[in-house]
Amino acid sequence: SDLNGRVRFDFDERISESVTDGGLATAVTVSPVTGDVRVSHGRSSLTVWLDGGFRPGLVYRVTLLPVVSDLFGNRMVNAFEVIFSTGGDAVPTATLAGEVWDRLSGQGVDGAVVRAVGADSLVHVARTDDRGVFALRYLPAGDFVLTAFQDIDRDRDVGARETQGSVPASLAAGDTLLIDIPVIAPDSTPAVAGVGRALDSVTIVVEFDDFLDPEASSDQISVRLTREGVE
Repeated sequence: SDLNGRVRFDFDERISESVTDGGLATAVTVSPVTGDVRVSHGRSSLTVWLDGGFRPGLVYRVTLLPVVSDLFGNRMVNAFEVIFSTGGDAVPTATLAGEVWDRLSGQGVDGAVVRAVGADSLVHVARTDDRGVFALRYLPAGDFVLTAFQDIDRDRDVGARETQGSVPASLAAGDTLLIDIPVIAPDSTPAVAGVGRALDSVTIVVEFDDFLDPEASSDQISVRLTREGVE
C-alpha cells in the first residue's frame, strides 16, 4: 500500500470551512501518533495525511470528531472512524475503554485527550465523548500507562496547568478492559486547616481551604490534641 497515501472523508453536502475553533487538525485524531497530522478542506470533504507518511506494520485509527457542520450550522452527531493496516502480523484485537471523570465534580469530562503508551513507546490516542467515555481499540497486548488531560492549548501534549490524571493498565491478547481515569487540575499549594469544631463528644471536624485526596491513606495523617492552656 502507499504509505504516503491520504484518508478522505466525503460528505453528502457542502461543509462549513469553520470546522472547529482549534483549526482543522484538531477535528481529527490519528492513532498511533507517528507524525504531525495534516488536514485539508474541500467543498464537501476533509483529507487527512501525516508528515512523513504512515509507518509500516501498524494498525491506524483515523477518527473524525463530531465538529463538522454544514452551511446551515447542522453539526455531526457522532464521530466517524476509519481503520486500516499498513501490513505486518495479524491485527491486534485488544481494547481499552472507560470513562474520564473529574475528581471534584464526579462528572465525565467531555473532549479530554486519552493517551496510552506501551513498552514500544508508541502513543495511542482517543478523545472522550460528551459523557467522558473513550475507547482505544486494536491495541497490542502489554502494559500501558493511560494519561487523560484537557488539551486547553490544543498542542496535543500534557501541560503543567491542564487538568490531568494517569493510571496503569495491563492487556492480554484479545482483552477488552474497562478502566476509569480520574483527573484533577494541578495545584502547587497545600491544603491549609481552617475551622475546627466538635461534632459530638468523640468527633472533631476540621475544614480545609482546598480539596483533599479521598484516596490518601489515613496513615499519612498525624493529629495532636492538647487541653486549652496546657502545653
